[in-house]
Amino acid sequence: MLFFIQTTLVIGSSVISHSSASGISLQDSCCKPLLLSPMASSGDNLYIVWPDNKTGNWELFFTKSANGGDTFETPINISNNTSFSANATILSHENHISITWWDNKTGKIEPFVRSSHDFGETFGDPLMLNISSIG
Repeated sequence: MLFFIQTTLVIGSSVISHSSASGISLQDSCCKPLLLSPMASSGDNLYIVWPDNKTGNWELFFTKSANGGDTFETPINISNNTSFSANATILSHENHISITWWDNKTGKIEPFVRSSHDFGETFGDPLMLNISSIG
């Protein structure tokens, strides 16, 4: 299985983009997340995910707006564990939303994904992506 990861950062009129077929290289001693708030949209729905340390460890939170960003629902903890979670990306299409991130809950940093098929009302359990076949 091959996973393609693309990260884009926009600062003013500058666009910084990184693409990789093997993922993002992270060190096991990594302790500070990249503090971005990736967004995705589908129709009038706007979805945002971001890192926060308010639980005492770095977690990823998700919120959504059904009116183009005029109002947002109460955020939910999308990673929801006691390990380090960071570097999220989010994609949406119609009623589907997928959020990926890196997490060390297995003892080493691994990529995870969590998906919704009802406009972000509910999410399935986190799924660890198998990167052992990337080479």
